[in-house]
Amino acid sequence: MPGINIVMEKKKIINIDRVAITPSFFMLLSNEIFTEMEFIAPRNRLEGLFNLKTYNSWFKPV
Repeated sequence: MPGINIVMEKKKIINIDRVAITPSFFMLLSNEIFTEMEFIAPRNRLEGLFNLKTYNSWFKPV
């Protein structure tokens, strides 16, 4: 991931020896896919057991 950053520095400002700020810029050069997973908690034990049998998990995926 290519990026650009610079350091801006000021010396002797209001009794502080040195203040530095580093703004940065990064660019993603590909076709990344971000995946978000959500799960719903069962309302009762019967629903939890059904989810366990169907999805191999106590929680139901959305």
